[in-house]
Amino acid sequence: MPEQAANEAEIDRLRESLLENLAHLDQQMEGLAHLLDNPRRLRATSDVINRLSDEELRRLDGIIRQAHDESGTKWVALVLLDEMNAQVVSSMEPIPSGERSQSYCQMVVAAAKPWAVNNTRKNNIVNRWRSTVDYDVGAYLGVPVFSDQQCVGALCMFQPEPRKWTVEDQELLMRFASDVEAEMEHIRLK
Repeated sequence: MPEQAANEAEIDRLRESLLENLAHLDQQMEGLAHLLDNPRRLRATSDVINRLSDEELRRLDGIIRQAHDESGTKWVALVLLDEMNAQVVSSMEPIPSGERSQSYCQMVVAAAKPWAVNNTRKNNIVNRWRSTVDYDVGAYLGVPVFSDQQCVGALCMFQPEPRKWTVEDQELLMRFASDVEAEMEHIRLK
């Protein structure tokens, strides 16, 4: 019986620690939302989304297709983050747009720098997100995409299996992100 009581006390301690960590994570996510809601960033994102023509979408699709072919991952996508949603602008496979708060790309956009998760199931930030479970995402790598000096979205690749992302993977995405940014600059200036 004393052993069982000790085990129950340890379980209670672990449960309390987990709840504290989740509360801390929720606070971090609120801070993340504040960064994403920057009015200049939202205006730049809206400008790109509202000005996209069919021809420009075809050119973006061509960039995404080339990135997909060179990356060897299941999914490559250009995702723009507006006030509430993660808008999938271009991808090789059908990927539905979804809630911004459930998008891996929010981490890239908030930090305005690359972000990678080698194993989503072991990552305490994303393992409980709907996008991890619903789309069977095992690994994610995203790099920022800028328009009008604002980080408006991410060029990302992801796949069902865990993967150790390499510097070469990140460099590949950054090269294609530069192409996407050149196209967005064309869109912004028209």
